[in-house]
Amino acid sequence: MTPPSAAGPPQGAGGGKRREAPPPGDPPIAALPRGRLAENVLHFVRVLRTAGLPSLADHTGASNRPHVTVCVVPAVDVRLEGRLAPRSPFRVTLGPPGTFGHDPVVLVRPVLAGDDLRTYQADVAALLGASADDLTSPARWSPHVTLARRLARSRVADALAVVE
Repeated sequence: MTPPSAAGPPQGAGGGKRREAPPPGDPPIAALPRGRLAENVLHFVRVLRTAGLPSLADHTGASNRPHVTVCVVPAVDVRLEGRLAPRSPFRVTLGPPGTFGHDPVVLVRPVLAGDDLRTYQADVAALLGASADDLTSPARWSPHVTLARRLARSRVADALAVVE
């Protein structure tokens, strides 16, 4: 399935002071999928839940809504709002499902990012000072949408079967 969609503005923007980082797991800067892409991600999450597998449907907090993390930093200077806003919506495609980690794993759908999203991510990482060894540095960034966290390695085949 390759549903294109526009991503919304990043989280973490606002006006005049430094804002502390959100709770752990909540990315300060994220592109928020909308339209068909968000609907498809939510569909995969619900299918996992229906199959009795862990999914983000079990966690309804704002940090678990569909998003593509662009950069993670401890705090965002909200005076940078205008420079963090995307220049235009990004059209992206979801790749085949995969995992991060060993046990438990994170179930993801990679985001096949075009040059516009990759350039935006590199600009945000530079603006916010992401270090070269940070997972959100442009050289190490793996754009993806998370479908489930804390999935036992023994259940990966089951999960992949329901989201392919």
